Amino acid sequence: IQDHHNTADSFSFGIKDSEWGQMLCSAIVPQKPESYSEKELRTYLRSKLADYKIPKRILKVEQIPKNVLGKVEKKKLIEYVKSNFD
Repeated sequence: IQDHHNTADSFSFGIKDSEWGQMLCSAIVPQKPESYSEKELRTYLRSKLADYKIPKRILKVEQIPKNVLGKVEKKKLIEYVKSNFD
């Protein structure tokens, strides 16, 4: 995802899923939000990855929460996803 031309930042993570146990999701911060297309991103990913490696959910976000050391705050991101995308 990070190699896609319209990706400024991204982070992939698993969230609980009743059918599979966990579901792969990705949060993406587009470089140009006005021209972001999930369909285009999925097409790009299909050309680079096996189907099972492509996230089931791709969520466009304004920023990915990070601590002062620059590490992703996964718990904050998952809470944000649950409260805004479920």
